[in-house]
Parts: sequence; structure tokens; C-alpha cells
Amino acid sequence: MYKFFLSEKPSPAGLYVSPIAAYIGAEGDGYFRVGGLIGYQAVFSNDKFSVEGAIGPAVSPGSESGVLPIFSLNMGIRIGGGHRSK
Repeated sequence: MYKFFLSEKPSPAGLYVSPIAAYIGAEGDGYFRVGGLIGYQAVFSNDKFSVEGAIGPAVSPGSESGVLPIFSLNMGIRIGGGHRSK
């Protein structure tokens, strides 16, 4: 997954879109999924804590399940130095 940030805020903060491609499963009984997300990531506490939410559709080629919704809610803590880009 790669995030393309659309907002004027310094990344990794703000509105983004992201294409996704994944293989889910193991030992021959998995499936491939492609789709996209639109989300928002907020960064707090001197760039050390982030909260992110995203939503979007995905499909599994060759599957009868059709379009599946994807919902994501993530939180993160950065350990170590560095600053986000401006």
C-alpha cells in the first residue's frame, strides 16, 4: 500500500488516497485482492502519535464474493528521532 497525500499539510498528515493489492491466505488456499482507500491521518504530540481512518472497496478477481468494503482504523507511536517532511 502506498499513500498519495492530497492535503497541504506536511506528510504523513491529512487526506490521502491509496491503491491496494494483497494476497491473503497460505498454502494454496488464499486469494488475491485489489482495491483502493480514501483516508485521513492526524499526527499529534510533537509528531509522536498518529490516528488514521480509511474506507474503500476491494474485489477478488475470479471470486464470486463481488465488491467487499474495507474499513481501517489505526493508531501509531513513533519511537526514535526524525521529523516529518514539510
